[in-house]
Amino acid sequence: MRAVLTIALAAALLAPPAVGQEAERRPVGASAAYWTCSRQAASMASERTCLSDELARVRWALRQAEESSRDDPESVALWQRSADHDCAKEGELAGSGNSAGDSETACWIERTTERLAYVRRFGNW
Repeated sequence: MRAVLTIALAAALLAPPAVGQEAERRPVGASAAYWTCSRQAASMASERTCLSDELARVRWALRQAEESSRDDPESVALWQRSADHDCAKEGELAGSGNSAGDSETACWIERTTERLAYVRRFGNW
């Protein structure tokens, strides 16, 4: 089940949104990761598990990529502060409770995935 969710999540993150539909199906602050887990999960608990698993997976991949990159600590800290700010705002826009935490986690998945793609391509920030 987790493999299917991970594959579906990866496909959703890589696929461009349909023209004109993105604004309709995604409220402000909601990410592709959030919607993929939401559609695939049978319950809120499994949705949170999906998000947590995906975040752990992309963080692990980023750590592996950063070990071989030439990033200096200052650049990594700059990215971290930027992602902290962006994802805190995602949580604020989502309101309170579980949806705020889920939106923040989904934001971290997207920011980490973006960073991973950059590190893999260029080797540094």
